[in-house]
Amino acid sequence: KLYRWNPGTGTWNEWALTTLYPSLSLSIHDMETINGRLWIKARTRLSSGSDFFNVLLQETGTGHFNAYTEQETPGLAGLSFSALIPGNCDGNENAYFICEVGMMNLNAGSWSRSLLDIDSDKLCGEIQSLGIDSQGRLWAGTDYGCSMYSGVEGRQWVDYYADSGNRLLLDIAIMDFDSQNRVYGFSSPTGGVLRLENDNIELIPFPYDLGYYPQSNDRMAVD
Repeated sequence: KLYRWNPGTGTWNEWALTTLYPSLSLSIHDMETINGRLWIKARTRLSSGSDFFNVLLQETGTGHFNAYTEQETPGLAGLSFSALIPGNCDGNENAYFICEVGMMNLNAGSWSRSLLDIDSDKLCGEIQSLGIDSQGRLWAGTDYGCSMYSGVEGRQWVDYYADSGNRLLLDIAIMDFDSQNRVYGFSSPTGGVLRLENDNIELIPFPYDLGYYPQSNDRMAVD
């Protein structure tokens, strides 16, 4: 079941997962909130045996969920198990998703798909994580550092791939931001947490256990 605490009544609201989208079974892979709406990324199995990805969006102030499926939007079939990243917006639907060859964006009910190419989009590696800072800028953690989406023709992404000591930043699987829009990210196998401020990168040592590297389903929070 899905539960939501209602502080006004002091009780829990609950939903059977299969009522979110009529199906034989439904499993939640990730969920986030933005502007009072709950976003859920789930996998659904029908009685016919077919299964597919769903993106479920809760209507503001109600218990009703809208569903977007890969059957209606084939690009959703490329959704990975990476985190669901909600965008910054004022009341409109807006969220970003990592897929196999780029990212999906739902904005005000319309889906768009960005097929990213490392060479033409000037990315320094395959995207492993996405994040939005408080200014609404989109960041990507990649195989070789992190990149900020600029939207400038000819240089869509600004790349940061080494610290001040020219140590390469590898496999940025997790990203977060503080109130001053400094960028933080797990970097493996260098064994540190990067901090990017005003185009300067510092690598903060972190005591990883031997043989452990951060994964996209790990979490990091910056206060």
